[in-house]
Amino acid sequence: MRYITTQIALETLLAKFRYDWAIESVKASGKLDADACKPLLTLVKNFAADVQSKMENETAQWAIELRNNLTDTEKKAAPSTSKVENMPPKITNLTSNPSSPQPAGTDITWTAEANDPENDEISYKFYLNDVMVRDWQPDNRWHWIIPADKAGSSNKIEVRVIDRNHAGEDGFDDQRSANFKVNA
Repeated sequence: MRYITTQIALETLLAKFRYDWAIESVKASGKLDADACKPLLTLVKNFAADVQSKMENETAQWAIELRNNLTDTEKKAAPSTSKVENMPPKITNLTSNPSSPQPAGTDITWTAEANDPENDEISYKFYLNDVMVRDWQPDNRWHWIIPADKAGSSNKIEVRVIDRNHAGEDGFDDQRSANFKVNA
């Protein structure tokens, strides 16, 4: 539809040009000096400018329509190709092996279990009595050999997790803690 409209507009410009050319040719007949040629050349110049303007306008409209159509197509395709909002990981369990209580000198393995809905890589950070003992690592285990000075104490073990899509290095997505008693 637009192409036909543009074609009609260009044909109208051409017809107007031919009509104006014919009028100026009749006026100029018999005298072909510079002053007589000036109106004819002005007609040619105006006609070329009108055609150029019409073509630029049509090209600009085409580009806008193409961009809008591409945007609409992307929006329509987005629900089927886009990811669901990324969810943070959740800790499901924190256990020790062997379990509490144990004497000083015992090697304890702490294991954290966590799940990430999108299966993003999870990093773990461990704390002993609110002091970091292992920085972010993909390994979900931490080995703790109970020192002698912990005999008869109760200790808080905490694990934090991130998937690096939510919290930064100083934050965390989830945490869990457990108490561990050391025999006197």
